[in-house]
Amino acid sequence: MMQGKLIARISSYAPGRNGLYNGIQMMSNDYWFRTELGNGRTFSGHFSLKR
Repeated sequence: MMQGKLIARISSYAPGRNGLYNGIQMMSNDYWFRTELGNGRTFSGHFSLKR
């Protein structure tokens, strides 16, 4: 299984992300994600970041 980098941990109370990774803006690209829900289930998908 291919592993990626953890770029953010966001709680349900957080306002969201600022688009930075290690203080640098992330490039326009396609990104995949996986989130672990509180009930033990996981959800995955992808999005395109455009600047």
